[in-house]
Amino acid sequence: MRVSAGIRPACPVHEWVRAPSHAVGASVKAIRLRRVNGMSWSWRLENVSGDLVEVADTEAAGFPSRADAESWLGETWRELLDAGVDQVRLLEEDREVYGPMSLHPA
Repeated sequence: MRVSAGIRPACPVHEWVRAPSHAVGASVKAIRLRRVNGMSWSWRLENVSGDLVEVADTEAAGFPSRADAESWLGETWRELLDAGVDQVRLLEEDREVYGPMSLHPA
């Protein structure tokens, strides 16, 4: 039998919840996810004019780290481009980290 000494695990499990659309702002709408007790990284998917593009079945939101968000974009940018996304912006919570960044080859 294992006895706990009252020490928390080194890497606690975080609960993911869908943020209500009014809580994340109209520009990002309800595609954003937030992590309880932590930061959330997400991509804003846009057309060439900077308007929001909603892509079905995308996981453009709710990454636990910047590296995870950037890795996901590196793996899916071609599919996003085919779905009508021209550029993206990286967000940490509601703060824009960088963008717009074109998905079109140079």
